[in-house]
Amino acid sequence: MGMWRVLASVGAIAGMVPNLFASPLAVEGRFEVIFCYGGEVKTIEHSKDVMGGAVFISGPVRSVTEGGVLDRSAASCRDAFTVVQGKLNEYGFCEIVDSDGDRMFFAFTSDMAGGKWTGYPGTGKYQGYLWQADWERLGPFPSVVQGMVQGCNRYWGTYKQSKATEFQAK
Repeated sequence: MGMWRVLASVGAIAGMVPNLFASPLAVEGRFEVIFCYGGEVKTIEHSKDVMGGAVFISGPVRSVTEGGVLDRSAASCRDAFTVVQGKLNEYGFCEIVDSDGDRMFFAFTSDMAGGKWTGYPGTGKYQGYLWQADWERLGPFPSVVQGMVQGCNRYWGTYKQSKATEFQAK
């Protein structure tokens, strides 16, 4: 029984080793991730052609390349939207935290298909980096519970270390 405890401890420590020795981000690079989420939607339906709402979602972020940038992170997002005569206008923001506790913040805009994503310098390995990406919705996915939403989005773009200090996270 004692040997199994030793093996389990070694396995747990080995699982942490990649994070302990993770290299910092390159000065610039490309990334592609999938963000799957679930959360709550609150809406105001003014008429058959006019509505608006707010979405509160969170979920895991996975890089399309195992161990890639932002792999195995988690995100929490808020957004507000309107739909007027079938046209979606959406603006939101998210914070991502990785397994090291390092954080980054991004804002996004979208229409029915996807949109643009801008990331600002964060903490730890993300300090000093600016991010730009496009994104698209993967789905649609059915809702299991009324007032709740789940889905996945694909984000792809670039990041670059910036000399700007006006956006440094506190």
